[in-house]
This record gives sequence, C-alpha cells and structure tokens, in this order.
Amino acid sequence: MKKGFVLFGVMMICLTLTAGPKDEALSSLDTAKGFVSGEQYSKAVDEINYALAKINEILAQKLLALIPEAPAGYTRESTNSTGLGTAGSFMGSANSLTADASYNNPSGSYINLTITVGGFIGQAASFANMGQMFGGAVAGSSTIRIKGYTGTLEYDQENQSGTLSVKVGDDKSVIIEGSQIESGDILKALAEKMDLARLEREL
Repeated sequence: MKKGFVLFGVMMICLTLTAGPKDEALSSLDTAKGFVSGEQYSKAVDEINYALAKINEILAQKLLALIPEAPAGYTRESTNSTGLGTAGSFMGSANSLTADASYNNPSGSYINLTITVGGFIGQAASFANMGQMFGGAVAGSSTIRIKGYTGTLEYDQENQSGTLSVKVGDDKSVIIEGSQIESGDILKALAEKMDLARLEREL
C-alpha cells in the first residue's frame, strides 16, 4: 500500500513538471472554484492571478512569434515580451502585453518595433490615426495602409528619424521607430513583413 502511495506521488510530480502553461492555468482555475465554494476568497484570488500569469505566458509566446525577421541589410539584435499585469491598472493598461524587437545595420541605422495588446498603450495607434483624420496631417506625416490596416507614418528628413504606428483591431498596436534612416520606406517594409491579420485574430 505504501509503495502505491509513493508511486502515485512520483506520478503527480512528473505530471506537474511536464504540465504546460495551459494545463497549469486550467488547474489553477479549478482550484480557485474550490476555494470560492469554501469561501476562501483570498486564496481563490491567488489562484486566479496565477492562472492569469500562465495565460499571459501563452500570449507572450504567440506575440513573440509575430515579430518579423530583420529587413535586408539589418540584424535583429533582441526580442522581449512583457506583461503589465494588474500593476498596470493605474495607467489604464491592466493585463496589457507588449513584445518588442530591435534591429540595426553597420551604418548605424537603428529600428525598434513594439507590439502592444490591451490597455491604453494598445490603443496608442488609434489615437495617432484619429489625430490624422480630425486634426489634419502635420509636416512629414501621412496616413498609409499596411495589409489593409490603417497606419500613420511620420518622418523627419533633417534628423533622419521616423515613426510608423499601425492600428490592429480595437486594442492592438504596432509601433516602429527608426533613427538614422534615409526614409520611412524601411519602416513600412518591416511592417509589411508582419502577419497583422494573425495578430488581430489570435490575440
């Protein structure tokens, strides 16, 4: 009998070690339901927060998969994904998720790409596009379309810098910033390499 308990314990440990984020999230939600039934609400909140963290891990991997390879002549230096969690609530970005990547080339040109889902930050491109529509275009800026999505491109010829903001759905944005670039075309080229429809559909 004792041997059976030991074997069961080993099996449970193995299952825990091999469980993915999805399984862990589902397990925590089931545990939270038990705590709610037992009126242990603080413990239920802890389990729900853990499940949320695991769901964000899944979304982070999906978001990182959408970061495009470097454009011709550039090298992708780094990629990263960050979730603000409930700590972002004070700025209207609770549970928002961000992924970013940086690219450079030997001439000193530098590009940074940021994808944001949720919260105030995820709506940033929407505000930029509204400014274009209702406030009129400012010098060096234009409204463009990237794979059917509306974007705003700003380019400063004197400083050789620019920003491309694309609205994807209601709460998703792609912002690409470049310095020491000859035109905004390189920013558009990088945006064109992205699967924006997948970003809208899966996140």
